[in-house]
Amino acid sequence: MSDAHLPPLYARWMDAHLGGRIPEETRATCSNCAMAPPAGEPMGPGQFDPNTKCCTYVPRLPNFLVGAVLADEDPEAAAGRATVEARMLAGVGVTPLGLARPPAWDLVYRHGVVRSDAAFGRVRSLRCPHFLVDGRCGIWKHREGVCTTWFCRHDRGAVGFAFWEALGGFLSMLERALSYDAVLAYGLDGAALRRLVDGPLPPDGPALDGHQAPEIRRRNWGVWYERERELYVATAGRVERMRWDEVRRVAGPEGEAHGQVVLAAWEALVWATTPERLRLARLGTVEIGRETAAIVTHRTYDPIEVPSRLLPHLARFDGRPTELVREELARLGTPVDAGLVQRLVDWEVLVAV
Repeated sequence: MSDAHLPPLYARWMDAHLGGRIPEETRATCSNCAMAPPAGEPMGPGQFDPNTKCCTYVPRLPNFLVGAVLADEDPEAAAGRATVEARMLAGVGVTPLGLARPPAWDLVYRHGVVRSDAAFGRVRSLRCPHFLVDGRCGIWKHREGVCTTWFCRHDRGAVGFAFWEALGGFLSMLERALSYDAVLAYGLDGAALRRLVDGPLPPDGPALDGHQAPEIRRRNWGVWYERERELYVATAGRVERMRWDEVRRVAGPEGEAHGQVVLAAWEALVWATTPERLRLARLGTVEIGRETAAIVTHRTYDPIEVPSRLLPHLARFDGRPTELVREELARLGTPVDAGLVQRLVDWEVLVAV
């Protein structure tokens, strides 16, 4: 039921949780980046470098997904598996819970990307290590929650964005819970377990250079030192065998809360409703062209285009019945069909009173 937007493991979980299909995001074309300039043209403002796309992000891979990549014997997965093995060999951020972000990368990302939209999707030095030379993601089949749910554009604007944001939070929460559940099941010793609970130490010189000192790695892994691959593959098998009710049990009350939020967001996504009374919202940037205008609402990557002639009339949506306003606009020679009104609602140009 859930489509190819989700990795197989997560698709199985959401089929059980939602009991219905997740609509396809036809405007999210990862293999043919919608944010990149046409071939041969220079990168313009707001566009992504085709040599990075949105992959200027290093994912935190939970142990069971690391194990799934390592255990995947499909010849097509070999190049991606090599990228995970390279991260393991360097050792930075390699713990029984999975692969964390390298501290030097994380520092640059937090100060260079989080504070500036101009860097995301454009800075090649931040490119994900799993980004292959042909532009594909090397671990696509086993990608984690953030990479699974991040799209630049959505078919239903803010409604789609809200669903995928909620699902991303849910999957990330499940990844943390299942990672801890797995290390407890496989008997990580007390000292190493305490290191996980206490959190990582401030990075030392080797870690900032991309390498982990052997003595630190030994303390992090305890009885599983030099058996890291074995533990990762074991956790993958354990999670793969779990039924959805077992996953929910591990997630506990926090998982139930996230799950309810996702279910509500999914219902809003699959059932489009137009409120009986609408008003004009406070808008972001509006770029007016001769025929159409682009209005930014919930995010800069995904503006909505509307006929320019409609802009002066949007304020007529002032809380009166929606159908009454539509009749008024038709008399003024600017008819607005029900589909366009729904899109204006989806993009939060118009909001319910």
